[in-house]
Amino acid sequence: MKHTSLLLSIALSTLAHADIQLPSVLSDHMVLQRGMALPFWGKATGNLIVTVDAVDGTGKILCSAKTQAGTNGKFMAQLPEMSATKDPITIKISCGSDVVVLQDVLVGEVWLCGGQSNMEWKVAGCTGATEFAATLPSTVRSFTPPHAMAARPLDDLSTKWVIATPEATMGFTAVGGWFAANIGSTLDVPVGILSINWGGTLAEPWTPIDLAQGHPMFAGIVAKQQDAGVAFEQLASEKADSVVDDATPTSTVKAPAPSADPAHPLAQSSVFGSKWNAMIAPVVPFGIRGALWYQGESNADRADQYRELLPLMIESWRVRWNEGDFPFGIVQLANFRAPSEDPVEGQWSALRDAQLNTSRVVPNCGLAVTIDVGDADDIHPRNKQAVADRLAVWALSQVYARGGEWSGPLYEKSEVQGSAIKITFAHAEGLGGAKGAPVGGFAIAGSDGRFHWANAKVSGTTVTVSSPEVANPTVVRYAWSSNPTRANLVNEAGLPASPFATDRPMTKPIR
Repeated sequence: MKHTSLLLSIALSTLAHADIQLPSVLSDHMVLQRGMALPFWGKATGNLIVTVDAVDGTGKILCSAKTQAGTNGKFMAQLPEMSATKDPITIKISCGSDVVVLQDVLVGEVWLCGGQSNMEWKVAGCTGATEFAATLPSTVRSFTPPHAMAARPLDDLSTKWVIATPEATMGFTAVGGWFAANIGSTLDVPVGILSINWGGTLAEPWTPIDLAQGHPMFAGIVAKQQDAGVAFEQLASEKADSVVDDATPTSTVKAPAPSADPAHPLAQSSVFGSKWNAMIAPVVPFGIRGALWYQGESNADRADQYRELLPLMIESWRVRWNEGDFPFGIVQLANFRAPSEDPVEGQWSALRDAQLNTSRVVPNCGLAVTIDVGDADDIHPRNKQAVADRLAVWALSQVYARGGEWSGPLYEKSEVQGSAIKITFAHAEGLGGAKGAPVGGFAIAGSDGRFHWANAKVSGTTVTVSSPEVANPTVVRYAWSSNPTRANLVNEAGLPASPFATDRPMTKPIR
């Protein structure tokens, strides 16, 4: 142990002089993803061999990787997969005489928590915050980049890994924190959270621009955005040239790259890729198990477009990480706004349908239905534990093969039977009303398109829907409002059914 301590001291003393540069996501206190090859990248002395060693507390090398830095100094090495450990290890990166040592590194499960304000929402603002923060173990760590936008993908960002303490946990993403607590305790492993989110954001800025430009629905939008970017850069370049021509022979002129200007048209909040470039690109390809996504409120006015946009965003992330179809958990929008007596209303209904559609047609996706844990008066419901627990139920069952029901009832098919429509559900064992109440929330319409509240009769995995006001029914919708308070269909696991409409069938993305 003394020998190990001496080596560590020597390594740390060289850190200040090392030419090795690592992205901030590769730093002290990080959690590495178990069970997969782990990328380590950065810059070192050009053309020299870079060695990456994982070392345990006794000084034993657990695994190693070697690679040669390019002429520009950039390198990429991959450590072999490791098993989970709560005992801290060190990662030693060396190149020639330069050495960097990363301390207090754990190996477990890593999830990216993305989206807008309901994912960004902190533990401190939730029900049960103090009690939860006091119990979250130090084996949970969070990495939270600052809000930023950029016209091009950045190499790095400024932040650090934070260990869960009662004080620090208060600033963690609430959904991510409770999710980490749930899977961490169940699997008995450390959990790392890449908390990369920003309140009020659209999905477009989180979607890399180059994949969007190949999609027929978004190609025109991207072309206009790129044209504006090119024009801005040309003008900036002309101005920079003018400054350099006017400079005296002895003066030093530094003209900043136009792409780094925050006024750049491609670094704006509605532009494809602007937030991806500044906040997610710098952490790719850090090893992750999967992603959790809580967003959609800002896209609710364009729900049909979101049917294409969300699958595109998921595809683009998976392409960038090059880990295959990694798991992607989607939080469906919670109930919000004053309840309505109108059987079908609200933009959020169609947005939830787009989220449902994505979860069913895009491989390896899960859906957490939350229409029963929202708040009519607050777009930020405080019960984030329920949201996290439903994501964890999906992850433990489908990602970690722990079994058990992971989804609420999902619409499967419908059949007109005289003056009624029979609806068949998947994930419908023990179908019924929550807490034994009569089933509600269904609306039915005929060819005139006028919807009426309907009676619902459960039989096995089916619900037969009818109304005395509709003699020849054609369509059924369920929970089709911003705050569907009547909707209470659950399975025996207590998981709520997703809103659906029989006249909005599943559709695969255009691409």
